[in-house]
Amino acid sequence: MNEDVRSQEWQSLYEVLCRTLASFGTENACGDGDYWLVDDDYGDTTQKLCVWRPEFLQPSLIRLLQARLGAYSHWRVMVQLEVKVNGALDTSNGFLVYHDKIEPHWVSDASVFLDLRKRLHL
Repeated sequence: MNEDVRSQEWQSLYEVLCRTLASFGTENACGDGDYWLVDDDYGDTTQKLCVWRPEFLQPSLIRLLQARLGAYSHWRVMVQLEVKVNGALDTSNGFLVYHDKIEPHWVSDASVFLDLRKRLHL
């Protein structure tokens, strides 16, 4: 893919995701909100979504992210959970959202992640 095209798609998808996520919660890059959609373009076909509050993630939001990715079928959203477990920040869990599938990456068996997996059916 041409770098100019990829960069334009990154920006376009970023704007779509910003609008979508804003209707579900509060964005804050420092962890004082529900999530942060990272605004750095690392040169690949991934948008990164950091989630501070697991309650923010709902099945309806995941389905909507997949729908938004339909127009960007070779892109994905990396959802990284940034949650305190036993007083320490755990960033090792999350999942990849594609337009047609979800790819879970669960490392921890802490109850917060088990509950989230069950609620999201992942």
